[in-house]
Amino acid sequence: MAALGKNNNGKIRRNNTAEAVRVRVLNAYQSDRRGDYGLNNFLTLNALGFFSLIILLIVYFQASNYLDDKNPRLKRLWLSAISYTFAVQLLDLISRLSISIQAPSLRLASYVFSAVLFVSVTAMSCRIALFINYSIESSERVYAGLSRFFRTLVAISALVTLASIPFGGFFTIDAGNNYRNGSFYPVSIFISYMPLFTVLLRSAVKSRNKSTKTLMITGVLFPTYFVFLQVTDISPIPVIFPSITTFILIMNSLLTINAMYIDYLTGLKNARGIDKYFAKLSGNSGRHLMVLFIDFDGFKNINDMYGHKEGDNALCAFAKILNRVFRQSDLIARIGGDEFLIASPVAKAADADEMVGRVRREVEKFNNASAKAYKISVSYGYSLHPPGAKPDKDLLMDEADRKMYEEKSKNCVKPSAAGK
Repeated sequence: MAALGKNNNGKIRRNNTAEAVRVRVLNAYQSDRRGDYGLNNFLTLNALGFFSLIILLIVYFQASNYLDDKNPRLKRLWLSAISYTFAVQLLDLISRLSISIQAPSLRLASYVFSAVLFVSVTAMSCRIALFINYSIESSERVYAGLSRFFRTLVAISALVTLASIPFGGFFTIDAGNNYRNGSFYPVSIFISYMPLFTVLLRSAVKSRNKSTKTLMITGVLFPTYFVFLQVTDISPIPVIFPSITTFILIMNSLLTINAMYIDYLTGLKNARGIDKYFAKLSGNSGRHLMVLFIDFDGFKNINDMYGHKEGDNALCAFAKILNRVFRQSDLIARIGGDEFLIASPVAKAADADEMVGRVRREVEKFNNASAKAYKISVSYGYSLHPPGAKPDKDLLMDEADRKMYEEKSKNCVKPSAAGK
């Protein structure tokens, strides 16, 4: 009985502590609603905001290190998305600090901070949306179109925000420097987050990757839930921007994991990426699987005659050719040195020859247009797995490798330089 009483007393103390915390937050929130903020209430209500800033700084410096420079636009977009999110979170805290001090002299500053914040949220949403779209589609045309549309949207957001100030549409700040949301505050939230949610839903529909679909749908539902809590005043704590920070953190973790499967030089898949691709294959696709081995002819001569940097340039140029020829869903990998591996489902065996022919034509087109002193020359060999059983990676790679070396021995290519 004594032990039971002790446990009950412990529970009572814990319950009293939890109740005290709840009452403190609720009192702070009620003070917030009255405009009686105070510095203590500001710190209590915005602890998540300060924590989000620390998380975003860590994510930024990690991303700047692990993202390589082979896709500079993707890296630039991601770092700018993190930077915009950090700036918006910081501006939100500054704005809340400004209105936590009941000084009429700060009223103009509070108006400026709040107006800039409303527009900055739209810019942040657009920046994250641009990154998500480009990382999934990698389409320059779509990127350019979205960039123009988003710039227009940010300009419209700025004009609408400024126009709403005299009427208190989005927000109002009285003579005592007390902030209140306006009647059309939900409209501003819709304008701000519409670009991000639209791109997330579009990406969820277009992506064939289940994990990507799940992430995109979560990216819509998770912030939407917290937007609802804050707009309806259910949550006494600012949670919208911390929820965006959580989404950024999840995205960054996935990018870090994905980097493990990418070849640093070319941006193609590496050996880990090959294993992952074949592990997901089943024998129920109803299509042949072509496994194509490609090896540079005379690559050592390029390195010896023009330097290793030029050799790297040649590998990257050929990687771009492969990306043009094959689908995004195909496996395109560099397996080390000057060897490449392709795995691509084809409807019939004859399609494999057509794919190889397309690579040859693209290489020829590159050589004709290139001002380089050397020409790219490669040897091919492929194997085919019929529909039905699960493909055996090792058997298919060994057969393709053997056929590639048979062709290479026939070519007997010497220096891969023009005029040699």
